[in-house]
Amino acid sequence: MTDAIATRTTYTREQVDLIKRTFAQGSTDDEFRLFVQTCERLGLDPFARQAFLVKRWNTELGCNVAQTQVSIDGFRVVAERTGRYEGQVGPQWCGDDGAWRDVWLDKAPPAAARVGVFRAGHREPIYGIARYASFVQTKKGGEPNRMWATMPDIMLAKCAESQALRKAFPQVLSGIYSPDEMGQSERDGMVDGEYVTERAEAQARVKNESDRHANMLIDDVLPTLQERADVERFCHFNGWDIARLHTNAKSRLWRALQKRMAEINADIPAHELRQLISTAPQPEETEE
Repeated sequence: MTDAIATRTTYTREQVDLIKRTFAQGSTDDEFRLFVQTCERLGLDPFARQAFLVKRWNTELGCNVAQTQVSIDGFRVVAERTGRYEGQVGPQWCGDDGAWRDVWLDKAPPAAARVGVFRAGHREPIYGIARYASFVQTKKGGEPNRMWATMPDIMLAKCAESQALRKAFPQVLSGIYSPDEMGQSERDGMVDGEYVTERAEAQARVKNESDRHANMLIDDVLPTLQERADVERFCHFNGWDIARLHTNAKSRLWRALQKRMAEINADIPAHELRQLISTAPQPEETEE
């Protein structure tokens, strides 16, 4: 499909494949087109690490949603190209006392950071303020990840600058966020190389339960099948559970079933078995 991807920017097939392996990992063709079009609209170069496509779990939709995220360098490039960007003031940091400082020297992380952006036609700088508690990205145990533990002032300043630039130039940066801002918006996905989401734990539980159920069917039920009718009944009455198995567990069960059918000379086409599984009744819920 990558050969069919056409964009105003000329990318060779090798470049397209490289972008999809690095800066747009796991993207579909439609997601990749949208990513490239966003880069074109903003005038950003993914090879200069100015933009990335990141997929994060959306709890409301129940699926991964792709979003283009722009690095702080990309934000600066976009602002510069507007012709109305006139520099910045800051960054500045403050502790719990609210007193702004030009340099953060305390060992403890700052409570907040702010950056002001000058835009032509505005009398005062347009400030973006980022609170540490709102943006710090954490590991599963709740402690800050490596970047936020070693340079919290720098990370917080980037969040504040992104906000300021977006407020100053909404016509070009509306809806555009940096990875530093978005890492904590959903506790899903990769944060500094560590998968720190409750969803990952839920997926592990589902996989473990699937493996357990598949093992029970393979070890305890399949050996009892002696003829074609037994196989048909097995698929029909267990079809609902089979369809809900994790992919790996389902494949393992399917291979074991094929092996058992060969042992008892039950020659049943795969499409007939799938039909039996797909029409299996849903188990009735019982009241406790």
